[in-house]
Amino acid sequence: MRRILILKYIIFVVFVLAIADRSLSQITFDDAPVTTPPPKIGVRYGNQGVLLPKSSRLFTLPTRGLRSKAHSGTKVLLSNDLANEQDPRPLVIDLTYNIRAVTLYTGVPWDSHGERVNISLKAFNELGNLVARSDKFAYGPSDINLALQVKDPQMQHTIRKIEVDAQQGGTGHFEFIDDLTLSSEGPPPVLATEPPKVVITSPSAAETNTGVLTISGKIHGKGLLPKYAPPELTVSYPVDPSSGTLPHKQELGLNKELNWVHPIPSGDPYLAFTLPFQLTYFGKNAIKVTASNAAGSGSAQKSITYFPADITKEYNKKGKWNTFGDLIWGKKMGGCISAIYQKGAIFSSPAGTYSVLGKIFTKWKSLTTPNDLLGLLGCATGPEKSIPGGISQDFVGGRAYSGSAGTFYVITPFLDAIDKLNFVSEFGLPASDPVKQTQPGLPSLWQKFKRTIDGVPFVSAMEVTEKPLTVWIATPDIEGTKRAGAKITSRVATNWDSYDYKKVTDPSVKISKPKLGKGMPYSALSKACGGGHYPGTAPEWVSLSANKIVSYMGNVQSSKFASEDAPWSHDCSTWKDGEVGFAGVDWRVYVTPDAGYEGMLGGDGTTISEGRLIYPNYEQTNLEIEYEYCLVGFPPESNPTGYLKQGDKIITAGRFVVDCGCHPSFGAVPSKMCESTYKSEIHPPAFMFDIYTLVKSGQPSTVADMVYLDWWYPGEVVELDLYPPPRPKPDVVLTASIPIWNKFCTTDKGHCGIQNSLEPITSPNHIRLKITGRPDVKFHTPPNESTKNGQLFHGHLPSLPGQQGPIDPNYPHTKSLWGNFELTWKTP
Repeated sequence: MRRILILKYIIFVVFVLAIADRSLSQITFDDAPVTTPPPKIGVRYGNQGVLLPKSSRLFTLPTRGLRSKAHSGTKVLLSNDLANEQDPRPLVIDLTYNIRAVTLYTGVPWDSHGERVNISLKAFNELGNLVARSDKFAYGPSDINLALQVKDPQMQHTIRKIEVDAQQGGTGHFEFIDDLTLSSEGPPPVLATEPPKVVITSPSAAETNTGVLTISGKIHGKGLLPKYAPPELTVSYPVDPSSGTLPHKQELGLNKELNWVHPIPSGDPYLAFTLPFQLTYFGKNAIKVTASNAAGSGSAQKSITYFPADITKEYNKKGKWNTFGDLIWGKKMGGCISAIYQKGAIFSSPAGTYSVLGKIFTKWKSLTTPNDLLGLLGCATGPEKSIPGGISQDFVGGRAYSGSAGTFYVITPFLDAIDKLNFVSEFGLPASDPVKQTQPGLPSLWQKFKRTIDGVPFVSAMEVTEKPLTVWIATPDIEGTKRAGAKITSRVATNWDSYDYKKVTDPSVKISKPKLGKGMPYSALSKACGGGHYPGTAPEWVSLSANKIVSYMGNVQSSKFASEDAPWSHDCSTWKDGEVGFAGVDWRVYVTPDAGYEGMLGGDGTTISEGRLIYPNYEQTNLEIEYEYCLVGFPPESNPTGYLKQGDKIITAGRFVVDCGCHPSFGAVPSKMCESTYKSEIHPPAFMFDIYTLVKSGQPSTVADMVYLDWWYPGEVVELDLYPPPRPKPDVVLTASIPIWNKFCTTDKGHCGIQNSLEPITSPNHIRLKITGRPDVKFHTPPNESTKNGQLFHGHLPSLPGQQGPIDPNYPHTKSLWGNFELTWKTP
């Protein structure tokens, strides 16, 4: 009987407890899907009275190297996203009705380095007062099986919030919990049975040219709790390469964009939202608003196409989709609005609205990256233009050219030089992109250009050298060759022009190529001759430079024997070539001047009548270089310079004179027939370089043949530069072959007639020659150097090894020496 009474008592106690605790709710977190990234679960368990913070996430264990296991199943609740690395806040869970007791399981899912982790569970009433607390310790890593429980000590069912906090030495840990169990005296309230309904009322238009929107609408439904699951605005736009494919997302805040609205006393309240928004990406943007409650999520979506008016106008004008294809991305960056399509682009800026298409668009696109959407060239600042040989288009960062050699771009300083010097229109389009390099001995910036002239292909190049910072332009000597009347062939020499880098790149500084000017007036020549002529009242030659040496540069127009000369004013008596006899004549080389040397020209070039023509107009457009033919000692067919071919570049230095002779006849000549025959000359030259281009072993090389002519040379120092063909590649170096003088003049008392050095030192692109008098040559010096008719005596040269001309029997001590420099490029 006693046992029966005890059993009845136990059953009664259990019954009482069951009545007192009629509701027992457990959440295992295994009923919700896990996605990547882990989902926010907000009010998913609202119908069970549990409201989770926005930061909480759902995870499957083990994951991301975590070695723990869930208490039951595989899923647990995490206080924050692990991608945040740190979680200094505790996990706070609000309860929608009064709870008497809470039980959960927790743990430390990674190594705590042996230090103690304190995990506490706190319970608070509706007023926020602490009513219960439970603390336990873990040393991790551990499974999520550490049980924590809090109870209302007064058994009043007043718990409305719990807080789980994991701390290690004062530093917050991520909180993991599983199997959350709530004990109460009644079932939890049902908050919602249907997901919310969302309506977007604005924008109503399907297109916009400004991108300025007001996104507004309504959210209907029960159980809307913005604090735990705020409505979310999503704007999906065309792919932006700089940020991948992620759309814009923005939570609609309760205090900013959301308001509870009660339209009529008997009506259901709804949540209204209003948000000003600026679209930043062009094309079709999808606007979506999503709201959630315990029953699920509801959403509404609208599409609006955004293009600025200028972009739309240009798109329609140039053929729409057929021209551009599908939009890839569009965006405003800085002052440039860009719409990038499959087959082209449209740019709009204060400079205007321009399309970029075809090969230039392909080049532009190749210079962009996901982190630099506008790339090296940037926004277009002008339309595509037709130019000789191709097309071009300007951009903020430079200019693109497209022609037969391909499509390439040009940047400062080369672009500045092109615009100031009209370089491309004269010497062709780019044949490479600019190349930057830092290797010693090479230019810091280099670019190649190409052009075909009269059927002959030519290469030009631009480069930048350091110390001092200089822009170099190497081009075929087309202008000089044409002025000389020569046919354009691959023999054409190369001109190198240099410009100060700062002047080239300074917009306020104007630079220009040297231009031809005017020669000396007739009056200056007449004055030098005393108004008379030779023979008669004036010497045949009068120095215009006090018998000092003068330099001159230009192109060969013609090279031939003089038509006639006075035998008594020339050294040679007779020299025979076949059946033709020449009595004391000069060899004449007519040279059209380069810009800067035209001031040495003299005479007005009047045609002399009476059946004779004395080189009409030559004296206006060419300077005579004359020397005693017999003293040079070689006939034309064996001339080492290739007979000074028409168009060759000439560099010479010698005695600068005026020819006072009256050439139509020798003797008494009416003055009017001689007035116009005064002309300036270099007579005789001390030396002469004949410069041209030859292809050797497939590589263009500059050949500079040098001839010591009459051996009149007062010993003055002359410096000049010899240049190779344009640098064909950015990484080649200059190599120069030095002629035979080095073999016999380096031991002459420490003094050599020709010294050479590669210039500039930082990245050589030419050779500098320093020519001086030789100590073993006896030069006549002023004032005893000329006869009464103005003829110079000549220096006498001892017998020396090396190349030399034949010895004239009348002048056994006079010889001519020659040799050649060869300049080319090689790979180091």
